[in-house]
Amino acid sequence: MRRAIGILEVAALFSVISVCGVVIWDVALRDGRGASAGSAPAAPGRRRTPPPPPLPKTPVALTGTQSRGSPTAHIGVLEFSDFQCPFCATFATTQMPDIVRDYVDSGRVLLSFHHLPLTALHPRAEAAAAAAECAGAQGKFWEMHDILFANPKALAVDDLNQRARDLQLDLGQFSGCLGKGASLGQSRGQALAAELRITGTPTFLVGRLESDHRLTVTRRIAGANGAEIRQELDRLLGDSATQR
Repeated sequence: MRRAIGILEVAALFSVISVCGVVIWDVALRDGRGASAGSAPAAPGRRRTPPPPPLPKTPVALTGTQSRGSPTAHIGVLEFSDFQCPFCATFATTQMPDIVRDYVDSGRVLLSFHHLPLTALHPRAEAAAAAAECAGAQGKFWEMHDILFANPKALAVDDLNQRARDLQLDLGQFSGCLGKGASLGQSRGQALAAELRITGTPTFLVGRLESDHRLTVTRRIAGANGAEIRQELDRLLGDSATQR
């Protein structure tokens, strides 16, 4: 294999985190003797990835979210998600159940959910979000959440009505609610996502819950990265236990 001649040999290690809507490239540059002390120039023709948006300077209100867990928890996770996003579905069915079991059901963490239907990519996501909110009006948001993510390809109106029958909802009430279209919860989620420059799903904001039920964000996690969510929750829970 032919090799370029030079004083330093530079290798690029690419780590890809996949989310619906965007792909984030994390580039780590190293020379042949270890990590470089300075920042290396971008390779010719390669566009630099802009840095992630800064963390919110003020606590984020959880108004308009669907939440599960203890309302007295000191730590919170705010998720922005899309029911037609395949990465969201994979996370919801493979990683989230364990996080809920280990952190939420134990009362240590409050999980909140905001809709962010990426309609340009997922034309049925908005109706699916409305279906979840309509189920929530009958006390079964999380049940609908789980059943929608279990089959994200079945989100036509007939499919949504069948999910309502599966959950034994009042079909007249559900159908009337679904016919009204986008919910207030969706609007609030989309407005907050725009304010925080969240453009891909799933995205998670993790942090400490204030006494007024607002979230002071300590980490922003883009992509279906359950290990990173757990790492931050463990750090915050350790800090919280030390402070109390």
